Amino acid sequence: MDGRRHRHPRTRSYSPRQLLFGVIVIPLLIWLAWRNLTGPTRHVPLPPPVQISNTLHVTPEQLAGAVRAWGNSEIKSSKKLSGGAINTVYEVDTKDGHRIVVKFTNPFWKHCKTINEIVVTRQVAYLGMPVPRLLFADPTGDKVGLEFLIYEWLPGRLLKDVLADKTTTTETRHSLIRQWVLILSKLRMPAYHQQQMGSFGDQMKVGPFAHNAGCTK
Repeated sequence: MDGRRHRHPRTRSYSPRQLLFGVIVIPLLIWLAWRNLTGPTRHVPLPPPVQISNTLHVTPEQLAGAVRAWGNSEIKSSKKLSGGAINTVYEVDTKDGHRIVVKFTNPFWKHCKTINEIVVTRQVAYLGMPVPRLLFADPTGDKVGLEFLIYEWLPGRLLKDVLADKTTTTETRHSLIRQWVLILSKLRMPAYHQQQMGSFGDQMKVGPFAHNAGCTK
């Protein structure tokens, strides 16, 4: 022996919470993301107490008034978008070269849903998630007689179409899954998940963000 001390390499200790997160939570999120992205579409019915109709009638004058309220622009062309369950949504091209999305809010949740969507959209954007930028909103209905929001148009393809495309490479699929896992992990952060961040909670009651804005329906 030369008299020098033999130093053992340091080992890092993990708390039970860290071990639980690494061993169970992260693999579970990856599995859920893969299941959501590749599994069959499941239709989950809304709770029975509330019945909502998305047959919101929007006149051409109201659509034109919403666009003018945003940027004093005139409509060049417009197309009603399908697939929505609650609101009435239009893709609009303006004469000054903008493409926007105009979303009229169903009046069932008067004032509350629009306010809550504004707050939630900003919160999700703050977390660094790819959401369209909110350009204008009228949560009062004073502008055209209906509440509405205006978003920037995001070009691209639907995720389900990309995954169903046989030409989509494995690398692209893995990249999408990693992005999806990251998004799920951020949304499940205690500061947001435990507060039920979202438009509505159980039984379609208005969520806590809208309550903070004075909505109690």
